Amino acid sequence: MTGSLNSSIPSDFKKNSSSSSGRVAVTPIVAEGIFRLDADEGSRKAAFPSLSFADPSAREQRLGGGGSGNEELSIEDVLAGVAVTVEFSSRNDQQVVTIQLPEGSSFYGTGEVGGPLERSKKRIFTWNTDCWGFNGSTPSLYMSHPWVFALLPDGRCLGFLADTTRRCEVDLRGAPTLRVTASAPFPLILLFGPTSSPTHLLELLAKAIGPLPLPARWVLGYQQCRFSYESAARVEEVAKAFREKKIPCDVMWMDIDYMDGYKSFTFDPANFPEPLKLARWLNEAGFKAIWMLDPGIKEEPGYAPLESGDGADVWILNADGAPFVGDVWPGPCKFPDYTMQRAREWWRDLVAEFAREGVDGIWNDMNEPTVFRAVNKTMPDDNIHRGDDDMGGTQNHLHYHNVYGMLMARATSEGLEKALPEKRPFVLTRAGYIGSQRYAASWTGDNLATWEYLHMSVPMALNMALSGQPLNGPDIGGFALNATPRLFARWMGIGALLPFSRGHSEKGTKDAEPWVFGEACESVCRKAIERRYHLLPHLYTLFYHHDKTGRPVISPLAFADPSNPALRAVEDQFLLGPLLVMAFTERSKFADPSAANQRLPPGTWRRFHFHDSDRDLPLLFLKASAILPTGPVAQTTQELSREDPVTLVISLDESGTSEGQLFEDEGDGFGYRNGEYLLTSYAATRGVGEGGQQVVEVKVAQEEGSWKRPRRKLVARVLLGDGAYVEAEGWDGDVISVPLPSAAEADRLVAAAVEEEKALVESAPLLLDGAKGDEEDGGTEALAATNMAAGDLQCHVVLKHGGRLDSLFHYPSGQELLESRFEEGGYEEYSESEYRSPGCHEQYHVVSEQRDHSTGGSHRMIVEGDIGSGLTMRRCFSLGQPIPAAWAAATTALSNRQAVLESTQKSPGQEQNVPLIDGLALKDGTTLIDGLSGEILPSTPNQLHVTSAIIASAIGAGSGGFSRLACLRVHPSFRIVHSFSSAAPHVRFTSIKGEEVLVKPDVQELWLRGDDRPNGEWSLVDPGTGRTVVSRFNPSQVHECFIYWGSGFCNLELVSEERPVSVETPLRIDQSYSIETAAE
Repeated sequence: MTGSLNSSIPSDFKKNSSSSSGRVAVTPIVAEGIFRLDADEGSRKAAFPSLSFADPSAREQRLGGGGSGNEELSIEDVLAGVAVTVEFSSRNDQQVVTIQLPEGSSFYGTGEVGGPLERSKKRIFTWNTDCWGFNGSTPSLYMSHPWVFALLPDGRCLGFLADTTRRCEVDLRGAPTLRVTASAPFPLILLFGPTSSPTHLLELLAKAIGPLPLPARWVLGYQQCRFSYESAARVEEVAKAFREKKIPCDVMWMDIDYMDGYKSFTFDPANFPEPLKLARWLNEAGFKAIWMLDPGIKEEPGYAPLESGDGADVWILNADGAPFVGDVWPGPCKFPDYTMQRAREWWRDLVAEFAREGVDGIWNDMNEPTVFRAVNKTMPDDNIHRGDDDMGGTQNHLHYHNVYGMLMARATSEGLEKALPEKRPFVLTRAGYIGSQRYAASWTGDNLATWEYLHMSVPMALNMALSGQPLNGPDIGGFALNATPRLFARWMGIGALLPFSRGHSEKGTKDAEPWVFGEACESVCRKAIERRYHLLPHLYTLFYHHDKTGRPVISPLAFADPSNPALRAVEDQFLLGPLLVMAFTERSKFADPSAANQRLPPGTWRRFHFHDSDRDLPLLFLKASAILPTGPVAQTTQELSREDPVTLVISLDESGTSEGQLFEDEGDGFGYRNGEYLLTSYAATRGVGEGGQQVVEVKVAQEEGSWKRPRRKLVARVLLGDGAYVEAEGWDGDVISVPLPSAAEADRLVAAAVEEEKALVESAPLLLDGAKGDEEDGGTEALAATNMAAGDLQCHVVLKHGGRLDSLFHYPSGQELLESRFEEGGYEEYSESEYRSPGCHEQYHVVSEQRDHSTGGSHRMIVEGDIGSGLTMRRCFSLGQPIPAAWAAATTALSNRQAVLESTQKSPGQEQNVPLIDGLALKDGTTLIDGLSGEILPSTPNQLHVTSAIIASAIGAGSGGFSRLACLRVHPSFRIVHSFSSAAPHVRFTSIKGEEVLVKPDVQELWLRGDDRPNGEWSLVDPGTGRTVVSRFNPSQVHECFIYWGSGFCNLELVSEERPVSVETPLRIDQSYSIETAAE
């Protein structure tokens, strides 16, 4: 590995304290097993108030009273023999906490993150960011959770929370070392002492930050959304289709187009003229109505929220003290400062009035906060928040940015409580902070309709849950792009079993309701959603237990056997209590019961289904010793009643026993907090009945709550395995006896169940995927590499692996210039600051190619690859001569590309009349131009010229036209043949501030920023070979430069600024490489 941005800790960090010194301030707080760690007592006193804790004062109070120092405890006392060290260090205002855990430890959590479930070797930054089309390596998403869940080799657990609202780096790349860096001071909360189980760890976390309150039962039903259903008539049409097609659904969502000119708290008079009438119609049809609210309040005379906000003085201010105005969907907007109580109360009252129009729930969007046409996609860092003292007082936006969405959700929830005091408020928020679950549910953001994002759905949901937010899930089917029937059905099968289940798609895509993909897909989706409604009694019970204790609703497979390393990285299976869901997230792999046992955790897990087996639906297993309560299918939760029959699915353990619980209440309101519920503990025991036959007796073992048991049927279904079962029926509350078959009869029942299931699956048509087969490679071109040659140089472009150069050969010296290994190294480019982020792995193709055999000769080629998130990485290579202006501009242009390239296909010497591209007047072809700034980059023959760009090729409407944060990182690895010769290789350059700089290998790595950067040229000198590689570039395009000396190679990296990309604002770096004789 060759380093990455800001990856190293400077050597001049001063250690303030460490575990071995005993100076770390250790304070037990909240409950047994939760500790507060501070660098020292001074840091403790200077820490800002906690906004993550449910009770902020609890973080400041020593458990059991007494002083606040660490006179009684040391780190060693807290860790109880676990080999962990904690060290605080600092530099300027940055505090670094380094925690060394035992080898074999696994990391989880870090909140809303793409990529793998197990987070070792990953790094995130907590900085809430609008990141349409994020990918697995995007370091900052919509929410911030500076929390790490550590599973130790022996199955014990530790948890770490950096309780700071500011931008925070959580670096796990040195696993098992965890490093957290943020503005000082902040405490690190050690949540365990350690715990013996992962469940207990999450229970302790909930004691500190609070659990998600029990949601209304309808919230757990299936929900349907689109950006946007553009009229009330269209909303009704979709709702009617659900009922007519007998597909259960509980909620219809209204995205931003219901508003009048995108203004919050308004309704479009033409398309939504009577919102209360629409809401009442939906309620009568069994649907709840949820409406979006954005924080930006448009600057428009006569707009009531603006005028009342002006009067209440609730706005965020510029650094000069005037209200900040930034563009969002409605245009110029002011933004409420939710850090002030008066602003939250003002928003609460607006929400309460709005809710009287038939609002059942509210969706908070754009609340990172997002600002259009801003380089960082948000407001300036030096904006002023006039926070109340208990929030942290008046601070700049850097301090409060990450909690803006959470505080908005809090004020929104309080508004719903005011308007509907007898109902549990439901808020969905896009942005949030650890602790947001106290006020709102979350979803995993603007994903794409690809198999990669389907696969990420499960680990994203799990890591959110492991960070304290159990009510979360993805946009089923993908928000952007168009799903295929197979992808949509597979996604519905998984999404219907995640805690929050909603289909959602973007404007400009095809409709994405379950029936639009054909009858076969509709059938799979219906079965998937019906499964969810069968399992609602179990899901609702799980959420009740989470409310009471913090027990997880959804958890990784590792929770089944925490000390088993084989389970720790499994991310296509998950647990809902004792229920194991085995998903299939690869396009060509279908549900295969015959091979399922090879993937199960140790112990007995019995497969079952609801006579709904399908090759595109997950397999379900119930742990031995568990009883799973299930119910009938309903088209909406409003149809359910207390008298509905209950079916207990029973999986006996080796001793012949099992147990489980069912929680019931009104499904809404707060009576359950006063004991108005029924919590039943059921027990099953194998024994001998009349005549000596073995039976399973099922009974109520215990009950809790003031509700009386309703008179209803109870079915006891005892699993035999592979979908087979025996059952008996009786009345709930009575003892029910289920006769067990003989061993031979049990074998016959299992065999019959397997055959029945096989016939059911094989009778269903194979859903189309719309891809070019299921192959990984996209044709012969993808497998090929392309040679380029001109002048003194020859290079080799590998299209299959990131469009990289794996060879750059210099004929006069007979030397290979690049150090390359299989599938990596050589000349690579990345689209993010992280090493080997998207851009270097993907399949590329040739856009255009030109050879010129006139005097001097040249060979030019443009290649491009889809790097996801609506972005394309495009680069133009040219050997022998500079890149003509038309080619350089075409690298970043989206429109008229072909016309530009065709204009270059002329005989040598013929004058070229180059058209305008995106408003850029192109210069002549004798220089390499910077299409962003218009500056000229000098060039000479016999060079490799490269113009590289990240362009917005398919950014959807949901992003406002701006991509996630992107960064163009150019990463060439130059070979050094004589690294250890007496004449040491070195890098030399003149800096922008005029200093002559020489960097030798003993420095190993060096970041160059600001005026320390080379002034457009730097050279890698290898006196042992007599060769110098001269790299020239445009400093205005390069934000940072990086030198890394490896074993036999040197990296000379160029890194652009990090910012969103739009059609008008690509990221671009122009560069050239030439070979010269090394000076003595």
